[in-house]
Amino acid sequence: YVYVFFFFQAEDGIRDYDVTGVQTCALPIWQGKSGSKSNHIMNTKISRITSVPVGESLILLGNKNSGWGGYGLTGKEVEYIKKSLRKEKTESLMIDQLGRKIWVQVIPDKKTVDLKHEAVRRAGAGLAAEVNQSKATKVTVVDVASNGGATLAMAEGLVLANYKFVKYYTDTKTAPALKHVKVFSKKLSASDIPQ
Repeated sequence: YVYVFFFFQAEDGIRDYDVTGVQTCALPIWQGKSGSKSNHIMNTKISRITSVPVGESLILLGNKNSGWGGYGLTGKEVEYIKKSLRKEKTESLMIDQLGRKIWVQVIPDKKTVDLKHEAVRRAGAGLAAEVNQSKATKVTVVDVASNGGATLAMAEGLVLANYKFVKYYTDTKTAPALKHVKVFSKKLSASDIPQ
């Protein structure tokens, strides 16, 4: 008799320069039966809102030439944003208003819409860590650029990066602070937002 054994290495996602692991992983994101102990934390709510909330943390998603005015920003803060985006060639910055944080994210220029959305999704994943570090339980993504697709990609990045698998953790207090991502965009309808 001849016995042949095959060993396969498990991967957490496809490794390709255009594809993120978050996008391709088979994550157990269901909540399970009511009352059952869950091995994961995926309880981030996403919803569409019809007005920008006052006093809550925001992610302003726009272009380099967006106006950035309003949203509770002072004139000096708007000038700082414009100057930083123009001179420092940055695509992301944060304004701390003593308890309220406003993140500014520029939609990067890419060759295709899909590459642009993927770049925004990755930016959203990076911002999820900052939002959680700030202990904000909710954040609103504001479509300053009138780009519904990019706004939805930002929300997807935030929610997917907020996922935690905690089966083998001894300290489950590492649960993310972020519980609710709100989306404000005149280009999206309620049916465009996944529930």
